[in-house]
Amino acid sequence: MSNESVLTREAAERYLRESYFLGDFTDIEVEAAVVLANCEGYLSLNGLSTLSASAAAALAKCKGSSLHLDGLQALSVSTAEELAKYKGSLRLCGLTSLSEEAARALAMHAGYELNLDGLKTISDAAAQALAKHQGHLRLGGLTSLSDLTAWALAKGSCKLCLDGLTKLSNDRGNIALAEKLAKQWASLELFKLTTISDAAAAAFAKHSSRITLSSLTNLSGTAGHVALAEALTKNRDDLCLLDLTTLSVAAAKALAKQCGFLTLGLTALNDALAEALALHEGFLDLCSLTTLSDSAAEALGKHSGHLQLNGLTTLSDVAASALARHEDSLVLNGLTTLSDTPGHIALAEKLAKQTPWLHLNGLTTLSDAAAEALAWHDGQLGLDGLTTLTDTAAVALAKQRGELSLNGLTTLSDAAAEALAKRLNWLQLRSLTSLSDNAAKALARSEGPLIISLEKLPESPAAILRTNPKIA
Repeated sequence: MSNESVLTREAAERYLRESYFLGDFTDIEVEAAVVLANCEGYLSLNGLSTLSASAAAALAKCKGSSLHLDGLQALSVSTAEELAKYKGSLRLCGLTSLSEEAARALAMHAGYELNLDGLKTISDAAAQALAKHQGHLRLGGLTSLSDLTAWALAKGSCKLCLDGLTKLSNDRGNIALAEKLAKQWASLELFKLTTISDAAAAAFAKHSSRITLSSLTNLSGTAGHVALAEALTKNRDDLCLLDLTTLSVAAAKALAKQCGFLTLGLTALNDALAEALALHEGFLDLCSLTTLSDSAAEALGKHSGHLQLNGLTTLSDVAASALARHEDSLVLNGLTTLSDTPGHIALAEKLAKQTPWLHLNGLTTLSDAAAEALAWHDGQLGLDGLTTLTDTAAVALAKQRGELSLNGLTTLSDAAAEALAKRLNWLQLRSLTSLSDNAAKALARSEGPLIISLEKLPESPAAILRTNPKIA
């Protein structure tokens, strides 16, 4: 081993004077550990890949609040016994497995927190030993637990953090663990939990503060799940369940009580679910929906608050008409077509009234009649998905009084350029690659600010456009 990778007494003394990075050292002399024991604050020695029991004994006397040894991938019982004497928080996140004997030794640690988030598996015996820890025990790397392990941890004296857990079953130990977790934290956070049994859900529902289960995939109509759904809405301004793909009507009604932002990952919505979610008052984001029936649209049209449906690419005329009756702001940035049917025109008219911005960047097809309706929008109008624009639509959009973004257009006809040049407000045409000299002359006469990527255009039209200082 290179001497440069060994933390010596001299290097440790320098650290106390200058507080420099120690992460490059992979080994440590006992004398250096003795010096570092005088360190206050937290001490990070995450580069160490080996640690003798003697060096551990010296480090255990450290006066600092926490000791980080994430580079250790193995731990002898004797080293564990010495580290357990450290009175601050101890972090050993490099360990992916732990023997029963080492676990029994670490359980004697009397500091505030023992962090073993690197453990991927744990034996029932090791879990039973660690459960006797008197402080906070972090086991965030565990994704699943045997029922015996769950039972041991549930009956232990430690406060648990198991934020990597993906499932809680109906087994006795899992239910006991759910009950323990529900009682111990000011907030209950299991970010990776995808599946929870009815009994475990009922236990969580009794938690008195904020619950975060952002990876949950299913909320059924069972009593425990419905109670959990209602509990999820408490003590928060926003609730995001983007992985939720299965939802009962009863649970939907409970979630609808959420005050503020509600984001759900549902990919399909039946009529009963739509009616239940329409009871929500606030910001409702159903961004994963790709289709919407006419009757579901009719229900959502009665929703009170901001409604976001960016996953929808098409709407029938009936569905468009129903959403046009929605009284608050509506976001449909994934919609690809606004046709000239009555429902689509009504929807365009409704959207045009929304300020200060309207983004319809998914549109690839825009009828002249819909363009005429959108022209009444007086804020920031984004139509960057359009790759072609009829002359009639250009005439209509020229009347739009706010900022207009048409960054998907690669060319403009002479007539369209002549029409758009009459705008007085911002116009963005960043993707133009082809333009006749006549079209360029028309745009060069534009009175409003115009943004064009001139380097993308041929030399002749680009030179013409440069004569207007308002063109950037």
